[in-house]
Amino acid sequence: TGVAVKKKDEHLIMDVNLKKQYSVGIIANIGAGRGTNERYTGRFFGLRFASKSRLSVMGNINNMNDSQQPGEDIGELSPAFTGGGLQSLKSGGLSYRYDSGKEFYIQSDNTINRTDNDNQYNTITETFLTSGNAFAHSLNKSRMLNTNFNSMNMMNYHTDRFWMRSSLTFNCSRDNTHSKELSGNFSSNPLLMINGNVLDSLFAFPLNRTLRQITLNRRSQDGMGNGHQLSTTLGASCRLLTDQQTKDGLSIDARFTYSSSTKNNFSQSFLDYPSNPTAAADNRNQYTHAPTRSYNLSVNSFYEYFLRNDMGNNRGDKIIMLSPGCEFKKAYNSSRSSLYRLDKLSGWERRQLGLLPSTNDSLLMAIDAGNSYFSNRHETIYNPNIRGNVLWSLGMDSISQRPGLIGFDFGLGGSFSRKSMNYYRGSKFFPISRRDFLFEPNINFTWMSNRFGDLSLGYQLSSSSPELTNLVNITDNVDPLNVMLGNPDLKNSHSHNIHFSYMKFQMEHARAVNVNIGYHIDQNAVAMGFVYDKTTGIRTSKPENVNGNWGINANLSYNGTIDRKGYLTLSNNTSADKSVDVDLISIAGASASSRSTVHNLSMTEKLGLDFRRDTKIMLGTQFTCNWNHATSRRDDFNTINAFDFNYGMTGQIELPLEMQFSTDITMFSRRGYQDKQMNTDKLVWNARLSKRLFRGNLILMADGFDILHNLSNVQRILNAQGRTETTYNVVPRYIMLHAVYRFNSGPRK
Repeated sequence: TGVAVKKKDEHLIMDVNLKKQYSVGIIANIGAGRGTNERYTGRFFGLRFASKSRLSVMGNINNMNDSQQPGEDIGELSPAFTGGGLQSLKSGGLSYRYDSGKEFYIQSDNTINRTDNDNQYNTITETFLTSGNAFAHSLNKSRMLNTNFNSMNMMNYHTDRFWMRSSLTFNCSRDNTHSKELSGNFSSNPLLMINGNVLDSLFAFPLNRTLRQITLNRRSQDGMGNGHQLSTTLGASCRLLTDQQTKDGLSIDARFTYSSSTKNNFSQSFLDYPSNPTAAADNRNQYTHAPTRSYNLSVNSFYEYFLRNDMGNNRGDKIIMLSPGCEFKKAYNSSRSSLYRLDKLSGWERRQLGLLPSTNDSLLMAIDAGNSYFSNRHETIYNPNIRGNVLWSLGMDSISQRPGLIGFDFGLGGSFSRKSMNYYRGSKFFPISRRDFLFEPNINFTWMSNRFGDLSLGYQLSSSSPELTNLVNITDNVDPLNVMLGNPDLKNSHSHNIHFSYMKFQMEHARAVNVNIGYHIDQNAVAMGFVYDKTTGIRTSKPENVNGNWGINANLSYNGTIDRKGYLTLSNNTSADKSVDVDLISIAGASASSRSTVHNLSMTEKLGLDFRRDTKIMLGTQFTCNWNHATSRRDDFNTINAFDFNYGMTGQIELPLEMQFSTDITMFSRRGYQDKQMNTDKLVWNARLSKRLFRGNLILMADGFDILHNLSNVQRILNAQGRTETTYNVVPRYIMLHAVYRFNSGPRK
């Protein structure tokens, strides 16, 4: 432990050294599986270790949305199923580490991944307007192939007084994308008029007369693109102790990053306005070429000066520390976006997607100068700060061996920034220059008591300046249905945050209680206000500063055993979030914008009860409920109440003949959704049966995922502008048989 040993206790010292033949070995495991619905998985992990070095190789191939890195627990965990969409993955990795055992080590981690993402999502949107809400439906399908290589290399050197780490990372990637979108905007809710799929009816021929009357616009769009990206980062950090007794020291961290990328995108869209026969159809064939290049340099240094540093186990021991420092940042970014309207060329209105004219002269004739731009941006930022910390020991608890203390820390920091940008769009030049000072203090009080628990209370002010591109006074109508404007009058934004937390832990019963409360209020928050044209569905957005946004949240959790023998464990988590969201919304032709203020209240309850006597049987139950409630003082606003709740059981039991059965079954329910077809009850059941052979080195498994074929994934977003309900495609149900084999060479003789 580094504590001086008294002479009379020297006979109690034992020096343990591992013999060399026991510090060398090989560990490996491999698994493979094949299932219904063309599901497959394969994983490999190998590790060769010695007294001073370690070499590992790994591989993963599957189409089950499983991106876990293979390791020694292969086969022990269920796949990490992610949100929506389908993903096929092929990945490999090589890692090496050499450790001198004293002052020096190097490490290199290298991975290559190839992913195939197949995403499909249906979205229903309701926009809150002052004279009747607007509605939109869309279907998006995309397929993206991405190949990525990443290398992270690190060297570490340390002595008693000096520590240094250097790193070099390299990343390159290439992707190809194909997409298709169908969308429609409506003056009233089409779900009240159409039985079945709205988009199928919208693009049917002939168009239903009732649907035509409420359809502001409909659009079909195909896209494809490709791109590549390259980035590298060189970093170095060091710390020098100037006083070994007090631990005073100087720390420096420097980092340089360079990146470049190029994206090429093609799109063909067909847009018309069924309810407005005088509006002309807008059909486009577009090509965009967008290269970017940037570098970032940052240097952060600070000095820790201890006025007192005698913290130990005795009551009254103290740490008093001041740390002045400064961070310097220098950044440059150059970006270009050239948009070509190929439909302007004769005969190119419906040419095959992805084709370009054979000559540059023909391509230049199609350029859309008003929506093409070039910019270069420079930023220089200084962040001076001073931090302080005071800790007062209350002594060590003899039973829990936890220290008690009172702490106080503060930070007085700020940011001096000088930003400039030269922005060219069409024949216009927009020079932007801005200087800002942002003050960002924080203060925190901590009390750790073995008898009363741990308490923390703090305040923080965070500030941000507007994005320079939002300050350019331009009109961007690349998307004819979503026009973007700039705003040179944007102000700095500020957010005041207060937090309180309390934690009490009882070691004898393994019980823990946590309470967290937070409050924030925002000044000059940036809202993307918009003007909505109720005849065409065109939305013209502009960033604006608004006030009135605030929120408060609270969380209470408990976890611990509830019986004397510790077989039953109860867990509970209750949270509530109250927020007020403000946006600026207006109707085309109105004299002024109107504030849209929505009060959101969301509450979540998670309750679980688990039984575990030994490793032979484990049972658990759980219940989760999310409630969203939204109100507004506007006369035309309909109060929103939506519930998402689920309840179910999990179990694992050891069977005879070295077999094990595990399962989980959960009922997912929804109520209060705009689309009545989404107010459903879905029972989802997964199960696994495994058999151990050869002393557990070979494991055979049979998995059933979504056996009842009821799994779905829905996301709901609610704010001052409206609500959005999105349904994603998910991994199909399957039954899979797979095997995992483990190998351990053991010590060398």
